[in-house]
Amino acid sequence: MCHTTTSSRNGTQYKIPANYLVQTSWGRNKSHHMVECEIEYEQDGLIFIIRFEGNSYQYVLKSKKSPIAVANDYLQSPSLKPFNSLSESMKTKRSRAFSVHLGNTFGHEVPKFFNLLDQPTLQEIKFNVQDKNYVINYNNDDKENSERSHVPFMEAIDRGPISHHAYRKLAAIQHELPRAYEISDIRKTLTKK
Repeated sequence: MCHTTTSSRNGTQYKIPANYLVQTSWGRNKSHHMVECEIEYEQDGLIFIIRFEGNSYQYVLKSKKSPIAVANDYLQSPSLKPFNSLSESMKTKRSRAFSVHLGNTFGHEVPKFFNLLDQPTLQEIKFNVQDKNYVINYNNDDKENSERSHVPFMEAIDRGPISHHAYRKLAAIQHELPRAYEISDIRKTLTKK
């Protein structure tokens, strides 16, 4: 059994039992959140634990310093919603921001591992978040080469009966294929010429 520190003038201390837990919550339904504060006793001292719980996630912070140190750690850490609770547009924005961050990090880290004469380039990253696949292409090919590489796809579509919808489904599976809107844009440009 431990006691509180004496912060009052009369030196009163209160007993704190092992595994002391305080819970509080706020919000309703989808915005329901709960906070638990716990103190664990170990031979080398106290461990202060705060758990933040939302719909389908739990965020746990621990500190041997003080409860205030745990709260400050929480406030300084990014508090992100779980991916499955985001709207589709927010999933896209977060994935795009992550991809931009990886691209920038690559640029900063290259000199640590390669000679700049080697000219390393980041071409593509594939990742998956909760069964949603992302393929990020970092190639910055010039537009003329891009249009030239899309011409065979346009010719294949013109020769055989493949619907716009079927091609979009195929391009979603095979990410190397140009997107339907890219082919449409190039077709319009070539038709004007």
